[in-house]
Amino acid sequence: MNNGGKKGKISCVKTYHPHDERSLSLVRPSFDKRDFTFDNCLHVSSDQEASYSQLAEPVVSDVLNGFNGVIMAYGQTGSGKTHTIFGSKPSGELNYQSGIVPRSVYHIFDYVKQNPNSAQFRVTISFLEIYME
Repeated sequence: MNNGGKKGKISCVKTYHPHDERSLSLVRPSFDKRDFTFDNCLHVSSDQEASYSQLAEPVVSDVLNGFNGVIMAYGQTGSGKTHTIFGSKPSGELNYQSGIVPRSVYHIFDYVKQNPNSAQFRVTISFLEIYME
C-alpha cells in the first residue's frame, strides 16, 4: 500500500471495493487482509452531506413513516463521532458542516410543515451519551 511518502505511516483500511460501497478491507502489511461488509461504508473523504444521506436519511424517512429509528455512533476517542453527529460551527441554519442531528431535525420539521393535514404529529427525540464507560 502507498504510504503517501510519509515514513512509517501506512494506510491499513481500504474502502470501496469496485462497485461496492458496503465493504472495506483491513490490511496488515506482511500479514493478511480481512474483508468486512456493513450496511454502508463511507470513504475517508466523505463529507457531512454524504454521511447524512447514506446513513441517517433512510432512518429519518422510516421514522416519518411510523417506524422507530435509532442512529448510533460508536468508536474510539478522537475518531470523529461528535463531528459526524453534530457538525461544527453551529449557525442556526444548515450548512455544509452541519451534522446528522441538525440535518435530521430540519428533515423532520420540513416534513411536518409540508404535511400539516396528513396526520397529527408529536416529535420526541432522545439523546444519550456514554462517556468514559
